[in-house]
Amino acid sequence: MAGRRRGLDALILVAALAVTSTPVALEALAVGDPNPTPAMADASPLTGSPGSSPGPEAHGPSQNATPAHSSGPVPPTTPPAPTPVLTPPGPRSDETKLHFVRTIWGNIRPKSVVASGTGLLVAQNMMYRHSVTVYDTSGQLIRTISDRVNLSDLGWPDYPDLVRGAPVEAAFSPDGSTAYVSNYSMYGPGFPKPGWDLGTPADKIDESFVYRIDVGSGKINAAAKVGSVPKFLAASPDERWLIVANWAGRDLSIIDLATFREVRRI
Repeated sequence: MAGRRRGLDALILVAALAVTSTPVALEALAVGDPNPTPAMADASPLTGSPGSSPGPEAHGPSQNATPAHSSGPVPPTTPPAPTPVLTPPGPRSDETKLHFVRTIWGNIRPKSVVASGTGLLVAQNMMYRHSVTVYDTSGQLIRTISDRVNLSDLGWPDYPDLVRGAPVEAAFSPDGSTAYVSNYSMYGPGFPKPGWDLGTPADKIDESFVYRIDVGSGKINAAAKVGSVPKFLAASPDERWLIVANWAGRDLSIIDLATFREVRRI
């Protein structure tokens, strides 16, 4: 699954290369430069800004340049940097096959199953079981994490009573030590209008929460309020942001992982 996502990221960048006119900017983007420089940013203008000298193009060839009729040696020109070729690791996803290994049974009704990349697997069992179940690579159940929380203990004093969530999707931190789990909806005091699949912003569905779970202990140690019916989510590789897609809200929540609070709704 992780390989497929890396492949999709590479395909997105390859698609961008096909339609852009700024290869230097994309080259910087490909290696993670937070401030890519457009390819033409260092080109001199034909006319200088007010109070400045015109660029060399305005005066013709430089005095140091070798004239076209000169018999002297012509200095070699530096070839342009090649456009980076982004190749995803491993075989293409449409060239591989799934092979049955084992079936995991238990008190589960998983909506999603996500691998940590560090030897663990989590299943999100929604409102049907109100749990997240954690397994090792052999499929052995390690623990069951209840979605029941007191949000006031997690920094939300407007919700003093115990409530339940509905774990639907998960994403891991890059080191696999933390799982971020979206709750399809919240249930209990303070949540009079839980979500449903056909809900829209006009329905004024309750906003929900994303849990932060310490994988080692299985403890829910933080909660971030997001939009209505959050589903898919992803953490940035630099561990700065968590992006959450709110199904019924028709928007995205941007969570600052340092404070674990939403900082923008898009």
